[in-house]
Amino acid sequence: MQEKSDDREGVFTFEINDAEKLCLVVGKGRISFDSSVKAMHTLANDPGFNPDYNIIVDLRAINYHPTYKEVLDIKNNLVFMKASFGKKIAIVTNGFMMALAELVSRLSQLSGMTVSAFSDIDTAREWMKE
Repeated sequence: MQEKSDDREGVFTFEINDAEKLCLVVGKGRISFDSSVKAMHTLANDPGFNPDYNIIVDLRAINYHPTYKEVLDIKNNLVFMKASFGKKIAIVTNGFMMALAELVSRLSQLSGMTVSAFSDIDTAREWMKE
């Protein structure tokens, strides 16, 4: 099932699966740079989250068009929080956001993080097992 972005007020939700050592973050609606950074901090500070868990960030249903500076700042926030997000991070998205997710992935990798962009969750889940 492919999700479509919409114009509703944006929200990030997350589900922590201890058995899989995985956190699924889902963004929906109209989000912003500030709400994106807030979501990162909320997850990192959640008592149920373990930095040794992998993270899948599903952004297929968001409505957000970040500036180049915001893309770099998102990457900088990820790198700053590297100790909180120590395992793999998969960014699942589509359309023009795929190029931006790939840019964030590559720049994060240069900083020693394991981040990759995908167009579907199943492929992201398989990558997590490698």
